[in-house]
Amino acid sequence: MHTIGSSQPDKEIFGQGVTARSFLSGRVSPDGSQLLITVNHGWAKNDLYIQNLGAGSAITPIVKDTDALFHAAFAGSQLVIQTNWKSPRRRILTAPLASPAQSNWREVVPQAAR
Repeated sequence: MHTIGSSQPDKEIFGQGVTARSFLSGRVSPDGSQLLITVNHGWAKNDLYIQNLGAGSAITPIVKDTDALFHAAFAGSQLVIQTNWKSPRRRILTAPLASPAQSNWREVVPQAAR
């Protein structure tokens, strides 16, 4: 955080390697405890990051450098993720906020049949 008018140099806390062709968005969970950051790389690929604001933890990647789209939303203690990853007709996954690593994802709606 930088206080306006102070001479302290700004410290980059997120965005290293993000190019001018990427666009970022962020949202805070309804209870204010989590920050979800999306970095879109064009229209066909994005990364997801999360930060536990209550614990003051570091920003950690959920999905990074994967050739797919991931749209996430908060739902209680879960993230609900719509994706075309390994499913060209999209599917819906959930991930626990406490441990959103891919190994903990659960498919709740499979991709539609043709």
